[in-house]
Amino acid sequence: VFDNPHKKQQLEAILHPAIRQRLQAQLAALRQRRPPPPYAVVVIPLLLETGMQNLVDCIVSIDADEARRIARVRKRDGRSEAEIRKIMAQQISRQQRLAQSHHVVDNNGEREALHRQIDRLHHHFLENPTGAA
Repeated sequence: VFDNPHKKQQLEAILHPAIRQRLQAQLAALRQRRPPPPYAVVVIPLLLETGMQNLVDCIVSIDADEARRIARVRKRDGRSEAEIRKIMAQQISRQQRLAQSHHVVDNNGEREALHRQIDRLHHHFLENPTGAA
């Protein structure tokens, strides 16, 4: 669909409302639990592109430099660098994503460093459920 803007738009018109509805139902169910969880992690790769940021209190971005992101996608999906760049060009820019994020986790280093950052965020959210900095 990345080669055909019309087909991509058609697919998104089907998927995005269904994803939004499902997310809203899942979040409502979490709010009904007693006791409710202190916070929920919602993983939406295209959160900002789909306008779903209004469904969450706080945006956390896991960030890495472009070369590292491309290398990881190549390894994971077996796509060419050109394909990956074409997909990335259709997404919000890294700068825009980071500017709209309340917290940024740096994923350029070792796994242990990533785990430490996630642990700090976990404790932060336990103390501040809305994610306020």
